[in-house]
Amino acid sequence: MATAEPKIKLLMLHGFAQSAPFFQIKTRALTEMLRKTISHSYNVRAENVEFAFLTGPLHLRASDLSGTCADGHQFLDDSDTCAWWQNLDATNHYVGIESSLAALRLLVQQQGPFTGVVGFSQGATLAAMFASWCESDSVPGRSEALREMSKDNDLLLQLLSSPPQRQLEFALCFSGFRGTFSFYHGFYAPEIVTPTIHVLGELDTIISKAISEDLMNSCVEPILIQHQGVHFVPTYVHVLDQISKSLEGIILWAHVSVSYNSPLADSKEYQVTPPLGEHVTLAHCRKICSSTSSCTSSEAGSDTGRRSRSRGRHAPRIARRYRLSG
Repeated sequence: MATAEPKIKLLMLHGFAQSAPFFQIKTRALTEMLRKTISHSYNVRAENVEFAFLTGPLHLRASDLSGTCADGHQFLDDSDTCAWWQNLDATNHYVGIESSLAALRLLVQQQGPFTGVVGFSQGATLAAMFASWCESDSVPGRSEALREMSKDNDLLLQLLSSPPQRQLEFALCFSGFRGTFSFYHGFYAPEIVTPTIHVLGELDTIISKAISEDLMNSCVEPILIQHQGVHFVPTYVHVLDQISKSLEGIILWAHVSVSYNSPLADSKEYQVTPPLGEHVTLAHCRKICSSTSSCTSSEAGSDTGRRSRSRGRHAPRIARRYRLSG
């Protein structure tokens, strides 16, 4: 009996005053690119790359949203304006966040586990929190930090007492920001080791680069991609290409990083056989990862960058999908 081909599942989290159907419409170009990139990288059929769109549990009224960071100016109806927590700032407690975390845990039980998470704005903030939460069993100090953070909130403490699933392999954050550090520090200290890609609009006046940098600085080796747009998920081909290359780089880098302790690691003859089937030397892998994470494009108006810090033994489980040959 043939073995069933694995499914690669991505969790999709909309922004403030959006919904799952709205976000699905806004991310059609993105999900098409992700399906192609991920199916190629994991060596699975495109139809086995699945996206789970979840609507925030807090309902807002469209008439109350003037001047907010809602993506766009038209809504399908009032039911299309939802949130993960009511307030939108980095200074207060987040009213309703417990309901969102509970919804995430339930979704994982019903449709998970997930390989990665994608979020926009408030959804990107939640995506980073979710990635951190999933590290509870793998990152020293994370579980203790979450317990300390939640000691005055019984419901939050109960929710965060165990991870919803295994550690994610990547998180893609569009216009994200770090949650109020004084209340939610457990998500960010220790730093988030899950590989992260941060996509920011250079003309975004709602979530500026400086605000997003607080989130980036709470991640190990974040990758930054900028576009010449405002507060939205970009559909520009050159930006999607940068995201695709960066995601492929994360997959390759994760595999190569676990090979550094090998006695063959410095050998030009040492080869890696990724799921795509071709052979490349370790030195070539390093070159690919380096160029992917530091390339710039003045013509496209975008740039990427990676902080040079090692994940060490926290290299994601994604590496196990590769085969080694020497």
